[in-house]
Amino acid sequence: PIPMKGCVGALDGYLPLIGKPICKNGVNYYFSQHYFHYGLNCQAMCNHKCRFMMFEVVAPGRCPGNMAIEKLDKFLA
Repeated sequence: PIPMKGCVGALDGYLPLIGKPICKNGVNYYFSQHYFHYGLNCQAMCNHKCRFMMFEVVAPGRCPGNMAIEKLDKFLA
């Protein structure tokens, strides 16, 4: 049996941690209130063989996952 039969891919978010940015104007955009750390909002998709189909850095860490997915739609369109 195929575990994800009929599914094109599984999408999930990832927040790689970064050091505090040196730019003064945008430093708060990279701080995640959820993880209490600076980071980048990445979205990745894999297929049924657990192979990456897509990996994008779509937003700074402050951006919530649901908004990042909306931004991802613009990349895929």
